Order: sequence, then structure tokens, then C-alpha cells
Amino acid sequence: LASGAVNMSMSSIHIAARHGPSHPLRALRPTGPTRRHYKSPIARVASPSSSSSASPSSASEEEVSSSTSDQIQAPLDSGSHSHAEHRENLADMSMEELMADPRASLSAAGLEDGPPRFWCPIDTKPPATNDDDDDDRPLLIYIPGLDGSGFAAMRQWRSISAAFQLECLTIPASDRTSALNLAKIIASRVATAKREQPNRSVCLLGESMGGLLALLAASEAARNVDRLYLANPASSFDRAPIAAVAPSFPIFPEPLYEALPLVLAPVLIDPVKSTRRVIARTVNDGEAMTSADDVDLNALLTSDPGAVADALLTVLTGFQRTLIECLPKATLAHRLEILRDGCAALDDAALARIQCKTLVLAGDSDLLLPSEEEATRLKQALPNCVTRTYSGVSHAILQDPSVDFSRVVQEYSCYPSLPARRRRRRNKPTHKNNNEPLRRFDNWLPPREEDLAEAKQFLDPQRRLHSPVFLSQHADGRVVRGLGAVPPLNSEKSSGNKPVLFVGNHQLLAGDLGQLIDGLHANTGCWVRGLAHPFVVGGAGAAGGNAGPGGAAGGGSFLRRFGAVPVSGRSLVSLLSNGEPCLLFPGGVREAYKLKNEEYKLLWPEKPEFVRAANRHGALIVPFAAVGAEDCLDLVLDTSEVRNLPDFLGGEARRRADSVRGPRMGGAAEAQLAGESFLSPVAVPNGKLERWYFFFGSPVDMSETGEFAHATEDADIASAAYAEVKRRCQHGLDYLLRERSNDPFQSFLPRVAYEQMYGKSAPTFPLR
Repeated sequence: LASGAVNMSMSSIHIAARHGPSHPLRALRPTGPTRRHYKSPIARVASPSSSSSASPSSASEEEVSSSTSDQIQAPLDSGSHSHAEHRENLADMSMEELMADPRASLSAAGLEDGPPRFWCPIDTKPPATNDDDDDDRPLLIYIPGLDGSGFAAMRQWRSISAAFQLECLTIPASDRTSALNLAKIIASRVATAKREQPNRSVCLLGESMGGLLALLAASEAARNVDRLYLANPASSFDRAPIAAVAPSFPIFPEPLYEALPLVLAPVLIDPVKSTRRVIARTVNDGEAMTSADDVDLNALLTSDPGAVADALLTVLTGFQRTLIECLPKATLAHRLEILRDGCAALDDAALARIQCKTLVLAGDSDLLLPSEEEATRLKQALPNCVTRTYSGVSHAILQDPSVDFSRVVQEYSCYPSLPARRRRRRNKPTHKNNNEPLRRFDNWLPPREEDLAEAKQFLDPQRRLHSPVFLSQHADGRVVRGLGAVPPLNSEKSSGNKPVLFVGNHQLLAGDLGQLIDGLHANTGCWVRGLAHPFVVGGAGAAGGNAGPGGAAGGGSFLRRFGAVPVSGRSLVSLLSNGEPCLLFPGGVREAYKLKNEEYKLLWPEKPEFVRAANRHGALIVPFAAVGAEDCLDLVLDTSEVRNLPDFLGGEARRRADSVRGPRMGGAAEAQLAGESFLSPVAVPNGKLERWYFFFGSPVDMSETGEFAHATEDADIASAAYAEVKRRCQHGLDYLLRERSNDPFQSFLPRVAYEQMYGKSAPTFPLR
């Protein structure tokens, strides 16, 4: 309800600012001979009725349910243009323009009346997918709240379409389908999607009332729903205070009903945030500011109180008009009946049938529903459920600028795995097994500005203290400052470069990891995908736990934002097959949690699995070495000493570490035998602000033209390649430990004095 209203009112305001009040639909509804150029944004429609002209108000609920059919129809406004041109036209159209008059948009697409149906707002394939390829992205079906339009998730459409095929359910205002029959319609659409593409995952995203319907549909079609996403679900409506007073709203006199949205506005939306958004979109002749957070309302109240008052009035009047148009009295009465009946039907038995992985998003400032408490209840009731609570976010959660749905799905490991697909032979190289490699991590989105700003708060002070030096070595042995000798990184799949795998040493507690990844990005322009212990990126981190090795604030979810994935052979193969640069620490936790007297020692396993994976995909392995961070810590108690502490001191930590499954071996007990444990040592800073150094050696070519071309088939060649990579890493360590003593700026005071005086990084030792 609130989401759709905020979207519609905000959109009308923005269009008026850009085009003037007389042209609210200039881009969306051109007149005369130009009309065919602007296609309907509706890409396809799936209707539960074979006749879209029949009104459900004149048919019984049984008729609506029994006539369910999920046949995909052709685009409603086909015109004479290609799909590519249609997508280009849509890309040029702002979401605000699309949302300026949603009812008119739905009417033009034939969705304003008739039965509930499914439609696709953005019909795009990922850039790497050719038109003749099967699109194996998961299907995401969005189920709307009380407004029923399907437009409430508009802010999320672009990012969702990068990882999912998107469909929205529209429930016209005239429709009177019951809660259970709506759930059956959704379940029928899910079943049809599974029949059409059995290997494709199908996911449901329900917001508010749609969250309740999504739960009912997931219970109805439990075997076919792969992921369930809920945003402030209305499954708590029967326990909310609003449930006692809402039935009286439809019987209000007309003037009082029209004023009701103004009274409910502070409950449904955040007027302060909405006012900031209006001002941000209207300043500088309609050009949007960087963020609504840049708007200082206190300063504006002093300098121009009239502008703030006008913006607030615009928010409230737009909100009022939209709610009245979307929810006539009879429609609101029916939607409240859906909420009551749906909550009654969603009993413990219905919840027990839902076995798929579920992610619940809740705003802790939702004044309409007890969403935070409901998220906790669902986490306890559902067998495979995780929750994310947003501070300061109200009921319209998907419209809040701080919420990025696709990103939180990634961070909480709730994105379904993509299936392996057969390679097409035409114009494509093939491997001897003719299988196209896995694409599990194609959906990763690079860090946003907010992510970079958060990382900057952590990395900048560290950079000023340690002034990292990056060195690289050419094939002829020449060492240069920077990463000019590192092979081109294959960030674009069409570049033709060989995949690159960086392999090196962990320092104690891996405190230099952030500088390493940031330095690689700063020098190459590419984000390197790190392979980390599953406990860090998929265990505690996924639930918002503490950071593990790596020194990065925010734990696993923070690392996943910067491309980290759980380390495994499957993950490495997936990334290399996509041509993405990878970062691997063979020593893993054992090396990050090294024992006393193991400073700068390579503690690698014996099995050369990563060498075989690199050979299979023709990759270049770049050995690297890092020193400096380990000198800044004193190891008070190593892992073995912590393990021997009395139970009242270290017992709980031991039990927690022993429960962690190792990435390479069958379980924690076997991992302990190999010396690998997730039991953290006790280390303290010693006050030495030594300089940090990173050395990238000449690559080991694992392609068909390289020295170790047959490592996949020949165990001796694989072992030789593994030994060569390890030898070059050790050479890099020896080189840095020897040469850094010749750096006049290795110590903190002369280094910081130079950098303060000249405003640039201090030079280092002579390169040879």
C-alpha cells in the first residue's frame, strides 16, 4: 500500500519538475503518429484466465481458480520494432517517467481490469547472454501489497533484472479473488514455469500483503519454489493493532475517507525521508543530487522554510491522491478480507510445508505491522530461514534507498545456483568434455559507492599508517613498482585474455587482505574474486556475525560485497570458466592462524588441486608474496595454546571452532589432525608501524601452450607445477624480507614525514 503510493506520488513530482505539470506522461504516452515508437513497458503477460477481457467481478472465485492458465502471450504493443530497440527505449526512460501514471500504463497494457495476471516490466537478458542462448537466470515473481499494481518494487527492477528474470503479479482494483485462490493462481504459475524450464529456479518475492500470499503459495507449491523472499510480510496482520480499526475505514463518509491517507501517512511512510527525496529531485532544475541524504532539512528550514513546506505538502497530497485512486472503498474492504482470511489459513501446518530457503527483510520502524517480531517468528517456524532487519526503515521497505534487494540476496547466500549448461558449438570454443562450465557467480554486482565509502573508512587510516608498496616482476626477471608486469585481467568475457589466478601467502590474521584487494583494483581496474573459508563468507558472516580472518569489518556479508565466495573446487572452476580473476590462499586458516615460530612460513596442503583447475581452463597462475603486517602483531597465545586453556577460559571457543566444517577435508576432526582449526590465536598490536610490501612474481602458464600443459591428466606434471608456484611464492617472500632493509622509509616516522611534506607515497628500496 505505502510502497505503491510513495512510488506514484514521487514519480509525479519528479516529472512535473522536469517537464512541467502539463506533461506528466510525455515519454510514456506520446500522441499522434509517434505513438508506435514508445512501446508498452509490459513485455509479456501470463493470465489465469484464457480471456483477459472477462472481469472477475462477474465471475465466481471458483471460476477464476478453475480457469487458471499460465500461457505466455505476445507483447501487448508489438509495433514494428525489435526486442533490442524496445529494451533501448525502456532503458532511456526513467523509472519516474514509467511510474508517472501507473493506472494509465496498466490501462494501455490491458492490465487495469480483468483477472490477476503476471507481466514482465523489463525484458532484458544479461549482457553476456546471446539472443540465441537459453536464459537460465532464476525466475523471480513479485507479488504486490494492497495496491495490487505490481509497481511497488519499481526501485528494485534494474538490479533485480541483472540476476533474475522478473515477473510481477497485478491484481486489478475490480478483482475479488479470495486469498486462497490468489495463492493457487501463484502456485499454478510456479508449476507452469517449472514445466517450461525444469532446470530453472523459481523464486517468490512478496511485499506486505504479497508476503502473506507468497507464504500461502509456497506452502501450496512447496516442491516447485526454490527461494522465498519476504519484505515486511503481512502474515502478522491479525496480531497488529491496525487489524482492529481497519475494517471501519471502508464505511467512512467520502470526505473522511479521502482525508484518511493524510492521517495514515506517518504510519505508512517516513515523511522526512520522502521530503528529502522530493527536494533532492527538484533542486537544480530537476537534476537529482547524489543522494537524498545530502539534503540538510534543518539548514533549509532556516534558509527557505517555504521550500520544505511545499515539498512536504507535495508528499502528502501525492500520497493521498494515489491511495484514493488505487484503493476505492470496495477494493480496500476486499483486500482487508484477503489479509484476514490469509492469516487464518497460514497455520503451523502450512508453514511446515515450506522447506525452501527463505529470506525475510524487515524494517524496525514499521508502524503498520510488527514486522521485526514477525521476522523472528518466521525464522523459528521455517526450517531454512534467515532474516535481515533494516534500522530506520518503515513499511515501504523496497522503496527505501538503503535497501538493495539483489545485493542482500547475494550477501545472505540466498541466490539459487545456476545450472550447468551445454555449450553451443557454433562460433564457440569447446573443451574436450563439451560441457559449459558452471556459472554460479555470474550474478555478482560490483561494490556500490556506499560499499566503497564504508571500506574507505577502514582502509584509508591503514594505508596512511603502512604506506603499502606493490611490486611486480616481468618474465625476464625485471621488477617494477606497481602492477604493470601483471597479465591483463579477464574482467570482460569477450576480451580473449587468459584467466588469472593469484596464489600467495596469508600473513598472521590476514590483516592485510583489504589492502591487497584494494591495491589490485586500484592498479588494474578489476575486482579480484577472493576464495575464502566457507565459515567466513557463508557461515557466521552470512548471519551478520563477526569478521573472521581478513580484518574487514562487517563479516561475511561485507566480504561478499567485494566478490568473495566460499572456497571449493566448484567455486574455483566456476570463476575461472567465467574468465574472472581469482585470489586463492592455499594455506587457508592454518596459515592465517599460524603457530609461534612460523613467521612468513608457507603452510600449504600437499594436493595440487588448484593447479589442475587452472590447467583445465588455460589460466595463468600469478604467485605473490606479502610481508609487513605480521611484524605489527605479537602472538601471545597461538592456536595450540588456546586449545590447552582451562575449560572456563577457552572451552566455548574450542567447541565453536570444532563445529566448523573444513573446506578441504571431511570434517572438523580430520582438519584438526592436519593442524587446521578455526580456533583463533590471541595476538596484540606491538606498536610497530612497519611498511607493508606486496610482490607479484612472473606468471606460471597453465594453458595448452605452457610448460605444464598436461597437468590435468599427469599427476607428476601437476606436482611439478604446484612446486613451481610454491617456489616462486617463497622467492617473493625471501626477496621482500631481504630487500626491505634497504628501504629508507620502512620505519613510520621518516615515511609519514616524507608523505606529509610531498603529498605522495614515499619511495622504496632500489629495484633489482
